[in-house]
Amino acid sequence: MDDAIAQFREARQMGANIHHASRPPLAELLANSVILEIGAHTGARAHIVHSSLARGFDMARQYREQGFEATCETCIHYLVFDEADVIEKGARGKVNPPIRPDQREAIWERLEAGDGSFVSSDHCSWPLERKPDDDIFKAAPGAPGVECLLPAMVTAAAARGHGPAMVADMLCEGPARHFGLWPQKGAIRVGGDADLAIVSPERYRHDDATLHCELAPWSPYDGMEFSGRVTGVWLRGQKAFDGKDVLTSPGQGRFVRPV
Repeated sequence: MDDAIAQFREARQMGANIHHASRPPLAELLANSVILEIGAHTGARAHIVHSSLARGFDMARQYREQGFEATCETCIHYLVFDEADVIEKGARGKVNPPIRPDQREAIWERLEAGDGSFVSSDHCSWPLERKPDDDIFKAAPGAPGVECLLPAMVTAAAARGHGPAMVADMLCEGPARHFGLWPQKGAIRVGGDADLAIVSPERYRHDDATLHCELAPWSPYDGMEFSGRVTGVWLRGQKAFDGKDVLTSPGQGRFVRPV
């Protein structure tokens, strides 16, 4: 990758559309192979994070079929953004691995086949000063996204004919099971923590001005139209968000020991 970046710099090719070319699929697949083989040889669970390639899910499944503990997840931006978004958003859309629009449909198919553990936001609250558009290689990778994860997933899943069950599986039960927090987290049942999110099925255009992060009051989702608005959140049965304001205070979180 360093050689590729050096070549692009020499050719003065430093636009946002070059980022994916500087980090080819082979680099990601080789990293996947390393972690999967480490897991296979040590007996540890291997997990592929933020897969931008459908093949990452295939690799994890193949290792599971051989009797090893191997899982794979992806991020919401790999499920919603296309080539036009990559160019339009510039450095704001720079993430690692890069967004690969040609993989979007295949990744959805892997999730629909049950090969994905969960969908994450890969939230990273860089200030915009770290996202210069004139040199994509100087721009910090990652973007704020946690506040848009649920409405974006609801919208994208609905466009493919999926209802709330798939969204809950990918954003709630899936991660809770993966990290050993289920059924205290990720489930609506007696004895659970009563962590709930209420989503109203209304269409609206996301405005970054409504974000609740002073450090990074921006996101790559600004201006996107969603079909589900979060109108309320409860944490352990206590209202934490009323659709407009965060109602919790620092220190209300609790350590949850994996089981």
